[in-house]
Amino acid sequence: MKDIPDNFWSEGWGCAPSTIDGMRLHSFVSDKQVCHALGELQGNEGASSAKNVGAGVYLTVNGISANHDLPSLSKYQEAASLTKAFEEKYQSSEWNLMAYGLHRHSHAMWQLGAQIRNQVDKNSSNPPTGRTDIDAFVGRYSATFAGIHTDFAHNFAFTLSNGKTMHVMPPHSFIPHIWSDAEYYQAAHPLTYKTDNLCYFPHDYFHCATTPDSASFNVNIAIWESSYINEGTNPDHTGGLYNAFVSSYTQSLIKHPYLATKTPAFITEKLDEKLVVRALRQVSAFGMEASSPSPALPSTPDAPLSRIILAQVGEELRMFANGHALKLNATTLPESSDLKAWILSNKALSSYLDQSIVIQIND
Repeated sequence: MKDIPDNFWSEGWGCAPSTIDGMRLHSFVSDKQVCHALGELQGNEGASSAKNVGAGVYLTVNGISANHDLPSLSKYQEAASLTKAFEEKYQSSEWNLMAYGLHRHSHAMWQLGAQIRNQVDKNSSNPPTGRTDIDAFVGRYSATFAGIHTDFAHNFAFTLSNGKTMHVMPPHSFIPHIWSDAEYYQAAHPLTYKTDNLCYFPHDYFHCATTPDSASFNVNIAIWESSYINEGTNPDHTGGLYNAFVSSYTQSLIKHPYLATKTPAFITEKLDEKLVVRALRQVSAFGMEASSPSPALPSTPDAPLSRIILAQVGEELRMFANGHALKLNATTLPESSDLKAWILSNKALSSYLDQSIVIQIND
């Protein structure tokens, strides 16, 4: 994937809506891969892990839920055939197909999230600590289903067909006034999604989208500013420590993609082992709350990204790789300088890391 230009990190990230020309992300993930991810997401909606994070496919027609009318999406192999079928069915009605979590069952979409999040972590002066989501929004509508809103996620987006306009406004402009929709659209900054650009707006911006007269198919990469923790005896303090822990390990992995570490005892005591494991899985998965799926279609043209953490958590030795977690039967850590060689010398672990296949570690 082409690198996001250097000037974006000083002029756009966290401070201003931006249009980054020449990115052409549809050459990194194809129509077929996006539509395959859409069908796989719909087919796996019953998974409990998906329900926990609100992943799934939703349809509204004229602002009313129409999931009962949602056909099987696995039969559509390209954006044009999907939008044509929905346009023919709903004709004069507004419709909005929303898919949350395309990365959960698609290696290509997971790698798209990894590529974007890796650039954010490397280049931003204050990297976010929340999750990474890959979503799709398809339809023809005069306003986003949620209306004018903010969701505290940094948003990158591009279009597969027809594009749309995202109307964005900073909170200091939005909050002091009562806006009618027409006044908001006139005053807001318009971001026009095209097939050859990548659009961005910061996590605290209010936003609402409109589409052209024909249906639009767009892909969105959302990176949440922070993780929200509702566990522990004091969720506020627990959440602060959790985010600091995620930030620290993320920065370590930017410098050393293969990391060996012993989790400090006070971290394990304050967060509890369950949250420590959750954090390390999240960091190894580039923020995505899903482990890397196995490739099902021809993969993306770039070499796959990986983050590997070998961590002693309490008395146990664990490995985290691209969101997968394994308990290892060992009592000591290898030296950090030897970690990569140690991993690659083990055929089973090498296969696991390359193919994202869960394996058993023998004694």
